[in-house]
Amino acid sequence: MNYSEFYFFLKKWREAKRFPPKSGWPTNIQMSGSAWDSIRKLYLLTNQDNHEYETSMFFADGDTYMTQPYRGTTNSVSAKHSIQVRFVPDQGRKVYNKLVEIDGRVVDKDVVKPEKLPKKTQLGFLFNIHTHPRHVNMAGQVTYSFFSDTDIRSLLSSDAIISGLITDSFWLVGKTDNVISRVGEVGEELLYKISEKAFAGEEYLDDTIRQNMSRWGLVFYRGHFGQSLLRIS
Repeated sequence: MNYSEFYFFLKKWREAKRFPPKSGWPTNIQMSGSAWDSIRKLYLLTNQDNHEYETSMFFADGDTYMTQPYRGTTNSVSAKHSIQVRFVPDQGRKVYNKLVEIDGRVVDKDVVKPEKLPKKTQLGFLFNIHTHPRHVNMAGQVTYSFFSDTDIRSLLSSDAIISGLITDSFWLVGKTDNVISRVGEVGEELLYKISEKAFAGEEYLDDTIRQNMSRWGLVFYRGHFGQSLLRIS
């Protein structure tokens, strides 16, 4: 599924206020070039100072926008963002200047004729992406942790369908119509064990996720930077 198709896939289910069935999720997802640019930027920022960073993706009338990177601490990051679209009349030219603003900053401009002025603007939040800093394990390997229990809890408690994680790869986790309502103590322990295997340099992490998280009603994707994201569960 290419990026444009994926956008409309998310938008359709968001508007329906439901989550897709597991069978409805694609086998692979191709991110856009601009999305990969933002992902690489966050990866490099985290590698520079070992802090977590985040960015959020919004949509407005068929276009998608990424927020500016937000810096957290060495072990967490959270931020609130907002988007709005304003149509400012230009009396001299008898047109409207369309301004897309995120967090109070204009990120896009356009000129709209009065007869093309939309009755309603479609806009909203799509998903959040954050980073995890690198670690060096006992064998001297550079490794990264998996989604934490806080990451999954945040997704479960939100209206978002997906969430992204940047390590040395890019991960996406998505909710299905059978998604669990909470992580719980057993889930916390499972996520901790998966991160332990990731820290240890576990070669078959995909198999571990597939075998142990099949009952969570979540789908997971992973891909190397610039390549397709492949569904692993």
